[in-house]
This record gives sequence, structure tokens and C-alpha cells, in this order.
Amino acid sequence: MSEETEIAIKQHLAAQELTAAFTLAVRAYGPNLQRLIASLVRESGAANEVYSTTLLNIWRGIGGYTGAGSFRGWMRTIARNAANRHHATAWERDVERGELTDVQQPPPRSPTPRWKHSDQRRSVRALFDRLAPLDRALMVAHVDWRWTWEEVGQHLGMSSGACRTRFTRTKERLKRMAQGELQSGIDE
Repeated sequence: MSEETEIAIKQHLAAQELTAAFTLAVRAYGPNLQRLIASLVRESGAANEVYSTTLLNIWRGIGGYTGAGSFRGWMRTIARNAANRHHATAWERDVERGELTDVQQPPPRSPTPRWKHSDQRRSVRALFDRLAPLDRALMVAHVDWRWTWEEVGQHLGMSSGACRTRFTRTKERLKRMAQGELQSGIDE
């Protein structure tokens, strides 16, 4: 059934029938995704939330699926990334509420006041927005979503080595842009 389902999904995608592809994928692989997420998240309420987020992310990204790997594997990757993001944000919420013991809490990130961080974020975001769309997608997929180079390459239609090289060059470009902004701020 899985191979036939994969073929049918890819045929729907080739015909730009995204709703049909999504519906078929959720019917065929939804229960498997729910079990995967339940094993990763453990709390049923949170698992349902992560499952909903996963389906939303699949729907948003379905047009960008390149067909390089199995659709089921692509969906599972999105589910694992959603579970990882849930754990990261849940941990941050617990830290903010003081629900973790001193042993579990990391050292403070920075003695810099929070308002200065928000200015830094805006500056970095402004620089990030000046990058080419492909470079932004590459950075988001690898840094924010924690995709492997193979997953990034598969999603963007590039080899993993090309992704790694482009990522390194993009980081250097961002660094030069930031240094230029810093220098212009000092000159003013």
C-alpha cells in the first residue's frame, strides 16, 4: 500500500492537485504520524497540538516537496521538527515560570538587558531580510528547523555539499553586512 500511496501522492502533486495529495497523505500516514508524535511528546494534549502544527506545516510546505525522497519520510521529518520545537519552547516556558530546579536550569544567557536584545534582533532580522530568498530558506531550514544537509538539499533541490557551501558563504556575507552596519553606526 505504501508504494502505491507514494505514487498516487506524487501524481496528484505533479498535476498540482495539492488538496487531493494532502488528503490522501493524511489518510494514509496520519495514524503513523500520530504514533510518532505521541512517542516523542508523551503528553496527549501536547501531542495533539504538535500533530495539528505538523499538519499545518505539511499543508504549507506541500507545494515545495521536490519528490527526492518518500513523501512519508518528508512528513515524518516535519513531525520530528515540530516535536523538537515543542520541546524547546516548553523548556523555555518552564524556565520562565521557574518550574525547573537550579540543577536543570542553564546559566543566564547574558547580563545584557532584554531591551537591548530586541534591538539586536531587529538589526539581525533586517540584515537577514536583505538576503536572497534561497539563502534565507537555506538558513531557516538548517538553523531554525535543524534539518540535516541532506534534508535541506532534498527540499531545495541541491546537493548537500552545495547547501553546506552556500550556507558558509551566506554566513560570511551576513557577517560582512553586520560589520558594515556596525562600522556605519560608529561613523555616525
